[in-house]
This record gives sequence, C-alpha cells and structure tokens, in this order.
Amino acid sequence: MMTLTLQHDKTMRLADTIERLNKSWERLQQRRRFKPLYNALSGTIATMEITTGSGNAGWHPHLHVVLLAGVDKTQKEISHALNELRAAWSQIVNKKTTGYTLEHGLNLTWFGKDSTAAAKYVTKLAKEITLADTKSGNDPFSLLDDTSPEHTAMFLEYAYATYGRQCHRWSQGLRKSLAMPDELTDAELAEENETLGDESLVITRECWNTTSEMERLAWIELAEALHLFSSA
Repeated sequence: MMTLTLQHDKTMRLADTIERLNKSWERLQQRRRFKPLYNALSGTIATMEITTGSGNAGWHPHLHVVLLAGVDKTQKEISHALNELRAAWSQIVNKKTTGYTLEHGLNLTWFGKDSTAAAKYVTKLAKEITLADTKSGNDPFSLLDDTSPEHTAMFLEYAYATYGRQCHRWSQGLRKSLAMPDELTDAELAEENETLGDESLVITRECWNTTSEMERLAWIELAEALHLFSSA
C-alpha cells in the first residue's frame, strides 16, 4: 500500500490541490524510474481520499495506491524499485511546492504473502475512504455537524471540487485479469439500486428554506401519500 501526498496549506483551493496531485501521479507513471516498479507489479488500484487538516493545513487530498506485486517478486525487489520512485516523486512535487517532506509523502506497507492482513487493511481503508467507519472527524461530511458559514462554504467547495471526478482508478487490464466485470457508470449503478424509489414531489430550495417545520412535515406526508397512490 503506497500513499502519495504533497505539501498544502489553507490558501490552496481544493480543486487545484486535487488536480496537482492527480497530475503528479500521472507524471510519476511516465517517468523512467517508474518502469522497475511497473515491471514488478501485476496492477495498481489508486483511490483518492480527502480530509480536512487542522490549523493552517487546509484540505488534505492524498492517493492510496494498492500495489499488486507479481507472485515471484520479493519485498527486496519492490523496495529497490520504490527507492527509485521516492526520488522521482520528490522531484515532481517540488516543482510546485517547497518544504516538501519526502517521508510523509510516500510510504509503503508491505504485506508479503499474508493475504489475511492485507484484506483487513484494505477493508479498513475502504471504510475510511467511503466514510462508512469515520472516527477522526476530519472527513468532509463532518463539516455538516456545524452549520457555521465557514464550514458551509468548505463543504460546498468540497462538493464542487469532487463533482464528476472518479474516486477509484484501476490500472489498464487489471479487472479483466482478475476475471471481474467492467465497472458500472453512475447511471447504471443508480438503475441497479432499487432503494432509490420514485420521484413523487419536487420542492425548490427557496421554497423549502422559507417554510416552517410543520409545513415541511406536511410535504413529506404528501410525498408519501403520492407514492402510495401511484404504486396502488
């Protein structure tokens, strides 16, 4: 498991930081120093995680990259390839940032042949990334716990910066080699999800924000009644 990040502070827009991180990952894979690691792998899965930093840190987007090593590769071979990669990553991100701490930018968790440990770690990571098991309070949705103008603005920035972006990226041919089906689009996933229900009533934001709780409750009851009537 490799984690990639770069230096950031509160003055940096989230959209810019995400773009810079993604571009740096793309450039890294194009470097000659990436070839030894590429040859030692059967594939990669890169996932973007975004948290809110403390103090003056600002947004903290980082890439978690699962490195699937070839069955005949050793930790020594992978470590040697990564040592080359560390220097390349440092050069790439230092073109845009200063004071970059390499030790915090790229780290590796080696599982070897311990598939159980790897599975537990990846499952834990998946829960954190999908916000299913958040404990730190630093995920963007925790901003909704406080309706202050600052937190509202930050959450809206997160929503706009991540809209339409792909969270998980599989290396070319990996899903096929693992006999997995093609990834579904958002529209296909929505069609597959039977819990979404049918649209019964649309209320504009302006109208919703100018009504009382009693009126909102009446609208909810009306939507439920319309749904029951349409399905009868």
